[in-house]
Amino acid sequence: MNIHRRMGIKLITMHGKSICDGVSNGPKRALENAGKEGQLIDSGERAAALYLALTMPRPSRSKEHGGGYWQADRILYGYYDTSLFAVSAVPDALPFAGSSKVHMSAGMCDDVDVAQRDGPLKVRDVFCPCEPCLCLDFRKCKMTATFGAVKTVYVKRSDDTGLPSETANLEEFAALLGMDKVVALRVEPDEADIEGGVWLALMNGKSFTLTQAELHAGQQFEAGWKVVRGHWFSLKSTEAPSGARIYTVLAEETLFNVQSMMRLTDVKFMHAVPRRTRTSTSDWFKNNTFKLPDDVYQKLLLNRANMMMSCMTTQDASELS
Repeated sequence: MNIHRRMGIKLITMHGKSICDGVSNGPKRALENAGKEGQLIDSGERAAALYLALTMPRPSRSKEHGGGYWQADRILYGYYDTSLFAVSAVPDALPFAGSSKVHMSAGMCDDVDVAQRDGPLKVRDVFCPCEPCLCLDFRKCKMTATFGAVKTVYVKRSDDTGLPSETANLEEFAALLGMDKVVALRVEPDEADIEGGVWLALMNGKSFTLTQAELHAGQQFEAGWKVVRGHWFSLKSTEAPSGARIYTVLAEETLFNVQSMMRLTDVKFMHAVPRRTRTSTSDWFKNNTFKLPDDVYQKLLLNRANMMMSCMTTQDASELS
């Protein structure tokens, strides 16, 4: 079948609900027991899938012993690297009306461009286990009277791609800053060997304009500057072989000059920053780590290089004039 699956579709509310919710308790219990008995030597998705395939190759109750058409007669195990579910790898899609009631969705578009742009989906409120539907031939569904007809909806990709995008206007960029926003700051060459050419910070709220000069952490901030309070991220390690960078957040609050920030929005880690408030305790900073995909970091470095090249070009033109 010449079908291109749409990559990057997320239906958050009640996504994937079906009889599999109950059936999945069997493998779940098997893994829990294996952990208690120390049978899983290796950690990770692959080890879990291999263990289940060897120890639980089929349902504990056969189809012949009841359960009707909902009863599974075989189990197929597979696993995915968690990086495939990163924020940058799975961009947001716009919702469609009634999505909270949809428990079955399938991408059937054979046009790659249309699939990536418009995201046509075949959807139905409830999953149907008849043979044609299992083969994705929904037109020949044998149980339409029971489960309803399949319809087509469009889940267009949102403008939020998961990778940072640029904005040139300082006022517009400052207005985008807010609680838990992640920003990038270009580092001078003599400091790049500490954590690399780009440092990250977590914002504590909206930006504001200083009404008078202020000295903060040994740095002078002038009246009229746009500033914002926040925390530095601290690089702890680099993951091999993916190149992902692992960060923690420093608990000490500091003041940032918006002008010194790279004007990039939507700098995102592989998993969203856990929600916090201004009264969050020190445990929040101690217990949370953040993984930045290498493709996001490389784009930050490219933006830094372009900024430096632009500054050099502007300076050369000024000297020539």
